[in-house]
Amino acid sequence: MTRLSPEKKQFIDDNFYEGIGNKLSREKFDQLLTAEELHYLAEHHNWDDGTEVLQWIAEHEQCAEATALMLFWLAQPDEYLVYSLKTELKNEDDNRIFLLMKTILAGFQKGFYKKSSLHFDPVSSRGETEPPTPAFMLDATKGEETYVYYEKSEVDGWFDEVFENKVRNCPDAMTLFNIASFVEIPEKARMICQSALCDKGIAIMVFWRLKTFAGMWTETSALTKEIVEKVCNNEYQEVLSYDPAKDKNIKMKAAKQRWEIPQVMTQAV
Repeated sequence: MTRLSPEKKQFIDDNFYEGIGNKLSREKFDQLLTAEELHYLAEHHNWDDGTEVLQWIAEHEQCAEATALMLFWLAQPDEYLVYSLKTELKNEDDNRIFLLMKTILAGFQKGFYKKSSLHFDPVSSRGETEPPTPAFMLDATKGEETYVYYEKSEVDGWFDEVFENKVRNCPDAMTLFNIASFVEIPEKARMICQSALCDKGIAIMVFWRLKTFAGMWTETSALTKEIVEKVCNNEYQEVLSYDPAKDKNIKMKAAKQRWEIPQVMTQAV
């Protein structure tokens, strides 16, 4: 394997640093000429800075199989299997990631990527698969009948400290239930679950809302697992009634898979 010189590593670190944003330079990128240089950049890129440079790597004639495979699995393809490969996603960031995956899929099909001494093993990178949802998370809870009096636009308009204060100052479980009825991201869901007023019904509703609206967030898996464990251990009081089967705003059935990951892309190179 060709080793990168300290000078080349420094060049990449200096020109493709975390938080680079719109200062990303195609001219600087075009000075990367080897598979090893591209792989080093791919390994050290912060995905919060977007996928533009990763798209450049995936389209580069010197991109190695190992590099392309690493990018493909870092993009969490399991979360995109429910979308047709012809689909353009509404969320721009998600769509760019999906485009990156489709570029790599096409590259492998065409034999575009180079054989090299670089190595990547998809099995070791995937980690644990998502466990099946326990049957008790489908059960209705007993308690006071719930009703929603907030509007989605109202709750969506509570940003950062405002939302946090609304949750912290909830006078009762029903108010917290109303706020939780519109939660769609893990950060806000965790605030709900950490409230002393969060009961079993609210927790189960938050679980299903995360499954429905936040499946692509990396934080979702840990939080849903935590909720399941607490429900299983009877750590929540049963104050409010909630039946996930009657909640029209969630999806309890897994969406149909629209494409499959090719076998060759599940094997180490």
